[in-house]
Amino acid sequence: MGALSNPNPSLESITVNVLRPDNVNNDLRYSKRFASSFGAHLPSMVYLELHRTPIGLVSPRYTNLRNLSLYHLPFSERPSRHDFLSLLENFVMLEHLTLVHAFPKNIAAGHGASGRIIHLPKLLTISLTGSILELVNILEGVSMRPTGRIYCHVHKMDDFKTNFWRFAKVIGSHFHAADGERPLDTLVIEAREESKRFTDQNAFNLDFRQALRIQALGTTEDSEPLLDILMGPDGSTAHDEVVISALCSIWDALPLMNTQSLMLQNLDVVTQKFWPRLLYCLTNLRIIEITGHCPSGLIWALLMNARSHSHLEHDDMSSLLLPALEDIHLFNVNCHAGGLMVSPSKVNSYCDLDDSRFLEVLSAYLEDRQRCNVPLRSLSVSCCSNVTTNALDEIKGSVRHLLWDYRGELEEDPGHLETVRRVIYRSHWPSAPPPQRHYHRLRTLMDLD
Repeated sequence: MGALSNPNPSLESITVNVLRPDNVNNDLRYSKRFASSFGAHLPSMVYLELHRTPIGLVSPRYTNLRNLSLYHLPFSERPSRHDFLSLLENFVMLEHLTLVHAFPKNIAAGHGASGRIIHLPKLLTISLTGSILELVNILEGVSMRPTGRIYCHVHKMDDFKTNFWRFAKVIGSHFHAADGERPLDTLVIEAREESKRFTDQNAFNLDFRQALRIQALGTTEDSEPLLDILMGPDGSTAHDEVVISALCSIWDALPLMNTQSLMLQNLDVVTQKFWPRLLYCLTNLRIIEITGHCPSGLIWALLMNARSHSHLEHDDMSSLLLPALEDIHLFNVNCHAGGLMVSPSKVNSYCDLDDSRFLEVLSAYLEDRQRCNVPLRSLSVSCCSNVTTNALDEIKGSVRHLLWDYRGELEEDPGHLETVRRVIYRSHWPSAPPPQRHYHRLRTLMDLD
């Protein structure tokens, strides 16, 4: 490896991978002779990718470096934050920076707030994988062009309460600065789960994990997101409160006034209590696309808001959520899915079930929205299961265009609202669930009219 301290001047790319398990980084130590800070400039070098190597191989002599990727930097090789930023500052032509568990040391609370900020004028993307505080100390210290892309994987959320607000703030600051030049057109939220939430003894499963991914795309034809944040899966994100709070923090920090599309994938963890706060700023949203697990909390929040306006004797719609909404697309949704009641802590109560079917709640929302004289332009139902003719007939009078395929349609549903009927729930237990309480919020709501 010593030869890499003085590479051939004609080299344009170097990739070094020291094959050691990730968990032995603490034991890797290198001689200081690998430092290559001195000597003639090496302008041909444009790509440098290092895995578990000495930090000295990142040489300021690479004056034309465009792509720098550091992976699993041994702890003994990690410089201070000040020295790390000073090193990066040499690469004024840098376009892509990737750091995966390769962050400065001494970043405990209070150590990272040095106020030092470097500007990399050509930087197009910054990709980071680490803890919240590790990511914050890089994002706060590196200034990039307003149109730059930020990709973050927060793999440890144990310091969520202490530092996540700083993470959301620095993300928001970057995109507020770029909003006039590159507004966020589409927001994509995806939830993932690993293992069952509870054990057969109805205890919380310590192996359960869930992750949340937030992507924001611009208005251009470029399919690459401007922002891509993956949080978890780890022990902290196993708790719904952390996932919801993280989503709200990022959502509140971003400039979403001009967002046109919202795409939700398997996002059923957010309850009705939180959705109004999230939807309030989406005044120009035109399209909602729902895939996978049904976001019952979202539809209930929209229904209750629209119902409060449909019963008013005046035309003030200033507090109507999503006033510009035109289209809702359902893809691969089970329309017989029931919902969950909300616990006192405002998260889902997994033993309190709402037997209101998803498509029927959506139908009630569309009907109340029509009463407010702001009907949707269209509803499309594609590749969905348990689509009943009853629900479709009701929806036809509430939207201008209804599109569906026949792959999941039932001829008729004899158990429509008035009788006991089949409602489907996701299983959160390995086998049989414990005794559960059943409610029917939609029937209760209709009885009140």
